[in-house]
Amino acid sequence: MVRDPECYVYDCWVEDWYIDFRRPLSVPEFERWKALQDELANVVLDSDSHDVVIWALEKEKAFHYPISI
Repeated sequence: MVRDPECYVYDCWVEDWYIDFRRPLSVPEFERWKALQDELANVVLDSDSHDVVIWALEKEKAFHYPISI
């Protein structure tokens, strides 16, 4: 849904959340996005830490993209 799926969380924070979506959000999506921004308003990011992606739905904690041929 984002234009750059390889972006890190710290790339999306510049005094406020900025995420470049590939398409306009629908009204319900926009409302959920605003609710998420409200929840994240009090989160403090540590610029010295690196993002770690963990996929909780798999035992190895990694998401595997399906490969199409």
